Amino acid sequence: MRKCLAVIVSLLLLSSLDSLARQQWTAEYAQNWWDRTEWPLGFTIDLPAGEALPDGFVSELGRCTALGCNTVRLVLDCSAADASKTIKQLARALSVIQPSGLRAAVVLTPGDALSAASYGRYSKMAATLVSDFKEDGRILYWNLLPSPEQSLSGFWELQQPVAELFRSVRAAEPSQPLCGTVICPYVYDWRLFGRMDIFSAITLESDIVALSFTGPVSELTDCMKTLSVFRRPVVFERFICRENEATIDRALPIIKREKAAAFFSFADIWPDGKHPYSIAEPDMIRRLAMNKQLAGEKASWRETGWGISAPDPACVRQWSERQARDWWALQEWPVGCCMVPGTCVNQYDIWQAETFDIASISTEFALCRSLGFNLVRIYLHEDLWFRNAAGFKERIGEVLDIAERNGIRLTFTFCTNGGSSRPVMDGKQVRGAGWAQSPKDEIFFDESQWPRFKAYMQDILRSFAHDSRILYWLIWNEPENLQSRQRRRDVMKIMDQMYKWAWEVRPDQPLASSPWFPFNPNGSQRIRYDVEAYALRYSDIAVFHCYRPPKMLENYIQCLSRFRRPMVCEEYMARDLGSFFDLYMPILKREKVAAINWGLVHPSAPGTNPSAVWRHGIFYNDCKTPYNPAEVEYIRSFCADKSAAGQESIYKIYPNN
Repeated sequence: MRKCLAVIVSLLLLSSLDSLARQQWTAEYAQNWWDRTEWPLGFTIDLPAGEALPDGFVSELGRCTALGCNTVRLVLDCSAADASKTIKQLARALSVIQPSGLRAAVVLTPGDALSAASYGRYSKMAATLVSDFKEDGRILYWNLLPSPEQSLSGFWELQQPVAELFRSVRAAEPSQPLCGTVICPYVYDWRLFGRMDIFSAITLESDIVALSFTGPVSELTDCMKTLSVFRRPVVFERFICRENEATIDRALPIIKREKAAAFFSFADIWPDGKHPYSIAEPDMIRRLAMNKQLAGEKASWRETGWGISAPDPACVRQWSERQARDWWALQEWPVGCCMVPGTCVNQYDIWQAETFDIASISTEFALCRSLGFNLVRIYLHEDLWFRNAAGFKERIGEVLDIAERNGIRLTFTFCTNGGSSRPVMDGKQVRGAGWAQSPKDEIFFDESQWPRFKAYMQDILRSFAHDSRILYWLIWNEPENLQSRQRRRDVMKIMDQMYKWAWEVRPDQPLASSPWFPFNPNGSQRIRYDVEAYALRYSDIAVFHCYRPPKMLENYIQCLSRFRRPMVCEEYMARDLGSFFDLYMPILKREKVAAINWGLVHPSAPGTNPSAVWRHGIFYNDCKTPYNPAEVEYIRSFCADKSAAGQESIYKIYPNN
């Protein structure tokens, strides 16, 4: 009996260790580690494969120490088939570095673009290499993917391979942090677009944030501020870009102020290997290298506390890319509108027993059918379930029945940002009362209330988990576009839990959230790259909003096509911003991206302000008179045949293979 218990305890311990090995460092753990680490500053040195260290290795180390640097970034060639040779080369380098007092940031380079076969070999080599040096105090961190755009170019789908690489190396239980390199997410232009998939995959697996910055020095502070939302140490593996005035004297003081690690190449400082680009730069490095303990004392953007982490793989039940595409192939092109019936102000009016207007809802669904729409989006609210769960679900069922009779499917949204007003709990909402925020502040900020919200969310999902009349569930609408700084800061904590609650139910329909950015490249302070990265990485389908001219819509689709998942343009059509039906619908149909415009019925009565330009809405509140008859005719003719959707796709989101 005692022997059996010992075996059971041993198995439990092994299971626990395996679970720990798979975990990314928490933001708090990473920051605490960083607080104990002297500000890293140094040069990059290539370490090619071979039986000896490269010529000049010792002299370059001498330059590092002469300038007061404390770290050398070793770029280690891992393309050789024999891991033992790579291990010996790193051991040789570390033995030479040790007397100088330098530490090494070890960067593993797999060589050419990886294939599925070579990726497995590289993962195994990386894990073996890290395992041999996992407790080595001379190593500051490991970079597993320094050039992901190149290394992963042979992969059609890359989210899963990146996660598996990090898990494979974490199984060795290294004491040093792991990372990959991302391109700095610029705030003011489109340079990030196209590789948001790599950004999300790597930032959600890395213990620290390593980046290559090649933008103007004027954007360096913006970059630091943007990345601070991850609440993890930041490493600039590249930052000198003279054509953009990102020079030592301009950039390095900012980096030191924020206590971000800084690396540069010898060619950055000595272009010909002998003479410095500027005689002042080596001295500038030397002076900034003094008093390293002052780094970070006046940091502007360092945030501690809860930070985003990749969920434990054991709890993730996200659809695979292939599963999502197979599901999408069976769907008719979804096209429709967001619906707040004309007699309603917000979600309370839609669903309260006192204001539930079945006649108006029926009229508006018939109006949708007349346009050729086959999808309608409606918002939910937890208060209605708290008051009367059975009645709330019964009314949802009634609306689904009405939609089915009109050939329409629904998508429901759980959470959204809202105004500051408090909805009336009983009776008609006051016109202008505003949208009803969900979850309410008393739930959002009080974790003791989260079990109630979990019960509500899971009950709704379970009750309709197999209902084919529901196309998808939206967990959170624009999760970073919240009205208070504190809500924006803490949104990931509860959003992460909501995904886990939804995965426990795992309905037949896909789950998603709709981030606001990279769909708002105007420098808004509401930008939250951690939120966008999480939503785009762990949603079953890619959902976005766009109220800008069609060129921006093309940019969004091109960016998100890298995720290889079905896409939904869940909000569009703002006439005063250049978003029109005849400009958007052809693009969305061409790529088979679901098209949901904001608003069906406008609150104005026919004849009111005939010269006014509506941002949203198709019909006046009589549900008969169109705002623009030609627009209505265009919608009807364009939606009549949905079968051609996706056949002339430019971005090849849904491959046949």
